[in-house]
Amino acid sequence: MKKVLLFTFLGFGLFIAGIGVAFFYFQGAQDGSRSGLLLIPAVILGGAGSFFLFKAGRIDTQKVVFKENQAQSEGISSEGLITKNNKLVEEWNKTNEKRDKLKMIELSANEQTEAAK
Repeated sequence: MKKVLLFTFLGFGLFIAGIGVAFFYFQGAQDGSRSGLLLIPAVILGGAGSFFLFKAGRIDTQKVVFKENQAQSEGISSEGLITKNNKLVEEWNKTNEKRDKLKMIELSANEQTEAAK
């Protein structure tokens, strides 16, 4: 939770600093007294702020998924995993066979309609 808050405040701070530097440049650009080089740190600060805000939003989702996957696999033995995997492979093979049969039926139906024309 601390990391989320830190990244959020850091992201907002950097993004606002980038907007401030860009605003400072545009104020001086009217007079011709500011260099265009001020836009470089403005873009860098804004991009870094956006990056930290994005990372702050992604921190919790990554931890929850990892904990859920870890909790699911704790109670399963290696033999249980192998049998579960074998069942999945059998189901996958059945699905592929059905798909192939449906493709063959579709192809034969297409040939029959083309022959009838």
